[in-house]
Amino acid sequence: MGSRYEAVRELEPIIRQVIEKLEPDKGPDEQERRDAAANTLASLDRRELWVIETVREIGFSGRGCRTVHTGEPGGFTLEFFAVPIEESVDELLKRYAELLEYQTEKQFITRLTRYRGVSAELEEGLRLLTELHHDKDDKASGPWPEPASLEPDPTMPTEIVLLGIFDDFPSAYALREDLVRQLPELQLKFDRWLGGLNYVSPLHQLYEEYSEEGELMDRAYRAQYGASHFVDWLNARYGQYVGREVPVPANKAGLTVLNF
Repeated sequence: MGSRYEAVRELEPIIRQVIEKLEPDKGPDEQERRDAAANTLASLDRRELWVIETVREIGFSGRGCRTVHTGEPGGFTLEFFAVPIEESVDELLKRYAELLEYQTEKQFITRLTRYRGVSAELEEGLRLLTELHHDKDDKASGPWPEPASLEPDPTMPTEIVLLGIFDDFPSAYALREDLVRQLPELQLKFDRWLGGLNYVSPLHQLYEEYSEEGELMDRAYRAQYGASHFVDWLNARYGQYVGREVPVPANKAGLTVLNF
């Protein structure tokens, strides 16, 4: 029957190819490396890209991050550290994947080639999953499913809304019409859901912040999300493609706006 972890292992050779092509010391300039990685990813289907993006997200937010001040005015570095993960590998993969499912092939490829740190995140994701995996996990898990359809439901009318941060460069989304009327309530539910999480996720990470004297000042999960993540959450919450990004209209007058 297979397991989610087996889906990762089957794609590991491809993931290693992508890591190698994105490595900064491989010769070509950054754009050429990203193009080469994108060409490799373009041969994959949406399910396979979904698996790889889940690995990357686990590598990105599945570690703790601490701020270490360098002693120079305003100077600091970020260091990463292991955090306890109590759930099984399959549960971790399932939880991450649910928030990443409603992406097109193009969106997955963009996420997997958008900056130089992706290679390190993929490497870390593979390392974490290998470290956490136990053979007994596979016996209780099912295979990686096919992704949900991205075909809009013709019986559900949509409305264009603008989502952004303080009106700066908002993105436009076609959102199911009945949900547009509930946007303030949905944003509140999203904030409450996010605030109640006490584990790593694609939307937040465990942070430790230090004073300049090296004393630990704060340890908490910090949100790291934008409009697209809110729409990812909506799609996962309703289990269907209720919101999708569209080009920003030239005339924005009269459109519903939601700021984060």
